[in-house]
Amino acid sequence: MPSAAPDVYTNKEPAEKEPENTDGTTIGKGENNMKWFPKPDPFDVALWGLLVAFGVGCIYYLQLRSMQKQQTSMQDQVTEMQKQTAEVRRQTEISQRPSLSADLTPSSDLLFINGQAVMNIKFSIRNVGHSLAKDMWISAKFLTSKPLGIPIAMEAGTRQAELCDHPQVPGIGRVDLFPSDHPIEQTLSISVSKAAMDAVALTLQGTSREFVSFDAVGCVNYRSSFSADLHQTFFAYHLIGPWITKPPSKLPMVLNGIGLGEAFEVGVTIPNGKFAFNQELMARNDAT
Repeated sequence: MPSAAPDVYTNKEPAEKEPENTDGTTIGKGENNMKWFPKPDPFDVALWGLLVAFGVGCIYYLQLRSMQKQQTSMQDQVTEMQKQTAEVRRQTEISQRPSLSADLTPSSDLLFINGQAVMNIKFSIRNVGHSLAKDMWISAKFLTSKPLGIPIAMEAGTRQAELCDHPQVPGIGRVDLFPSDHPIEQTLSISVSKAAMDAVALTLQGTSREFVSFDAVGCVNYRSSFSADLHQTFFAYHLIGPWITKPPSKLPMVLNGIGLGEAFEVGVTIPNGKFAFNQELMARNDAT
């Protein structure tokens, strides 16, 4: 039979011939694509995944380190600013804060009442600073010690620190002082017990006569209007009495090798004006 003529009326293209292998077999389209894109090896995929993960981890680590450095730098800047602010405030307070001077003088006889040694001290206190001194009060203690022949008491500094390191704030009696050339005056009564004197006294052999030394130590406490910090003016004085002599000699009596030129006889009243204050070398003294 004659071959069929192409259908010129349907306008269809002739079917595309499948490609052939060298042995005459045909090659499918999918097989042709796989020839150029072979199936990946699982080991290679895993290796590349690890490398990518490692790279991403490195990037995140470097970003984190950068952020930590920035945070540390900011913290350092804040700390430095705080230090500078504190230093400015401290310098301002030093230049503008109040400052109290204190002058101490005996204002009574040295008396022995019911075995106790008692005396009054007049404090003249002046604000020589540049701002208000708030809540001023006085902490004072009367000490007795063994006479040494020289006007010092070895434990004066320790006893002063016990009193002034943690001073007790009175409920009443605190005052405010403005800067002024005119001092305010306060009188304070101080005493020391007979038991304390008996513990340190030198006794004249064959008699009941006892000899001791005295110190007045303490501090003037106050605060500034800039802060609640406590400021203090320290004072420490060794009392110098009239020479204790053994007539007819006019030199100080010597007892157990110790001269009694600065000592006091227990029970013997000493009139005001017959004894004096001498700055104690073994304790802090800011007073005049």
